[in-house]
Amino acid sequence: MLDAVRASLPADRSVIVATSRTIAAGLDDPDVGTYDHATMLDLMSTAAYACMTSGLGNIYDAAVTGVPTLWLPAANDSQPEQVRLLCRHGYCDACLDWADVGRPVGYLPPTPVVSQAISRVVREVSGEPRLRARLAHRLTELTDGLGVTAGRARALTDHFGQGGTRKAAEAVLGWFERRACPVDRG
Repeated sequence: MLDAVRASLPADRSVIVATSRTIAAGLDDPDVGTYDHATMLDLMSTAAYACMTSGLGNIYDAAVTGVPTLWLPAANDSQPEQVRLLCRHGYCDACLDWADVGRPVGYLPPTPVVSQAISRVVREVSGEPRLRARLAHRLTELTDGLGVTAGRARALTDHFGQGGTRKAAEAVLGWFERRACPVDRG
């Protein structure tokens, strides 16, 4: 993914990757690091745009910083639904799914099956130059023009406003309850 993001960047842009220590160590790249949350928010608030997965923490960070965001292909089975909700309610600047590079993943089977499918697709895309080129091309198309206006996720802060964390948590719990997912409220 990092190579595809780099290939999609205009010549005058650089990339900063924030990730876990394990992934940073595995990538062993000078543009990849681990940052505390305050530093991460500072980096995001000065970025032209962000490319990240649609985990709830990332969604909140995109909302707080107002950075235009390309939501990357899912890394787990909950992220596709989160992107669909962002899109449906007008909070999505751009999104990319594995199907966009010719490798659709079914997200409804049990979590272990979805995780295996995503891992397989990541290996396939990483190992095939044609698929890597398609991924870079789609990233270029989707990020063209990002950064001209504030990110659409910013409107989430208006929607949830003061006390938004509580409202957001209640909304997430309601969504899980509607899907009959067991949730530990402890």
